[in-house]
Amino acid sequence: MTRGTFAPPGGLPIFGAKGDSAPDTWGKRLMRRAERRLAERSGRAVRALSESDHLLGVADETRLSALRFRRPGQKTFRAPIHDGVPAMIELGRLLSITERVLRDEETDEDLRLLFAPGSSLGGARPKASVIDQHGCLSIAEFPKETDEDSIELWEEIALRLADRAGIATPHHQLIEVAGKPVMLSRRFDRDDQARIAEYTDLIEPLSLDEAFLDVSENRRGLATATDTAREIRARILQTTGLTASAGVSYNKFLAKLASDQRKPNGQFVVPPGKGEASSRPCRSDGPTVSAR
Repeated sequence: MTRGTFAPPGGLPIFGAKGDSAPDTWGKRLMRRAERRLAERSGRAVRALSESDHLLGVADETRLSALRFRRPGQKTFRAPIHDGVPAMIELGRLLSITERVLRDEETDEDLRLLFAPGSSLGGARPKASVIDQHGCLSIAEFPKETDEDSIELWEEIALRLADRAGIATPHHQLIEVAGKPVMLSRRFDRDDQARIAEYTDLIEPLSLDEAFLDVSENRRGLATATDTAREIRARILQTTGLTASAGVSYNKFLAKLASDQRKPNGQFVVPPGKGEASSRPCRSDGPTVSAR
């Protein structure tokens, strides 16, 4: 990386890493409806929204991924949310609003209630962010009146089969709202209402359930990397009921070796000065070390 101005590759309107935090079809539809109504009230022409408008118009509290955005010199992240995230008790009301949006019959009040919890989410299906009965940020996916089959039902079946096959899936449940199936999935990019990246921005994902974190200067002010690993593992267990292992060391290679020492539930530390001994093959009657 060098200094200078960079443009997105291949004529894309925005860099892919940032685009993942922007809304997709459903969120953009809500933003265009809100802009149209604002233009009507202001007596001006409807403004064509750019990718930057979509990106910065998303509610920070419910935005997907770990990225956050704010303008230079400002402390508030874009965009602030004013009415909070709806609770599960509001699902019936949210379902009715999404149906009116799909029929192009929504009111100003409808858009006000749905904009923040709904515009941040990806995909084309109607959905909204809600707080579930355990106080966790979740996504509610709603059916369409034009559906011939229940997409939500089949999605829940697919997730159940994946879970039985040993594939990690988010906590989810299929519930009935006003006689219609609604799929409720807990946000996997949040941990107990917080972004996983609250510890550090320096995260390098390795697979679905593994990542390197550089916590040399962790955001939570924990004294050591060992304390950070212990807290993350405890929060994973509390939030998901799943165990996790962690390796702590001064470089990624040794941290990876260390993480293999205490699977599936524990952590191991390779301190400075012990790296060479830790990377040698161990005797077969003791703990073995292998890099995967």
